[in-house]
Amino acid sequence: MQQRPRISLALALAIGAALLPLAILAGWSFDVALLRGLGAPSRPIHPMTAFSFFLMASAGILSSIGLRRQAQALLMFPLIYLLLILLQHLSGLDSGISRMLFAETMASSAALQRPITPMGAVAVLAALLAALFLRSSSSAMARAWVGQVTGIAVAATLLLLTFTVATQFSAGARFIGVAAASAVPILLLCGSILASLEMVRS
Repeated sequence: MQQRPRISLALALAIGAALLPLAILAGWSFDVALLRGLGAPSRPIHPMTAFSFFLMASAGILSSIGLRRQAQALLMFPLIYLLLILLQHLSGLDSGISRMLFAETMASSAALQRPITPMGAVAVLAALLAALFLRSSSSAMARAWVGQVTGIAVAATLLLLTFTVATQFSAGARFIGVAAASAVPILLLCGSILASLEMVRS
């Protein structure tokens, strides 16, 4: 009797990370307000935000099954967006890119009248992207840094989540729930990366 192929922990976590942004995209596609805002219809998450997370999770899935080049190709889209956001921050111009990628953060800000770049969120995503690129690299020297960079991404995510909840506590339980849920794909992807390292060691 032929055995079914086993799904590794790294692959399972990467698939889990893709489900949440996929649900948000489904909310936009089928006009389901609860899905668009993860339970908070008044604070919808921009579809481009969800799409970027979905691509990163998909890259994690491809890396888990050995398709490293395809994973790196998927990561180029969120990388270009982050570079454009940093360029906007350095130049002082408001192109609206931050409002596309971090709509949920911008919606809760009282300073929407002026250009804002949520550098905490940018730093978290930059660390996650770096970890995913290193994981999918063919260079053993590059992959040696995966664990350290992933650890930075986890720490930055937890710090940003704590700060967001503490400073936006008055926004209510729904916003806190959305903020916590938005961190789930990042933490799952980081878990997938760390699990893949353990598989290599064993």
